[in-house]
Amino acid sequence: MHEPEAEQLIRQAYEAWDAEDWLTAAGLLERVLAGFPDLP
Repeated sequence: MHEPEAEQLIRQAYEAWDAEDWLTAAGLLERVLAGFPDLP
């Protein structure tokens, strides 16, 4: 995942959070985190 795509997903997640759509917000943030896993 590229950074601009991640930024867009984060914006969408915040919009979903503000709309109290918790599942959508969580799913979007999980997609971002999956794209940037922790390195050992």
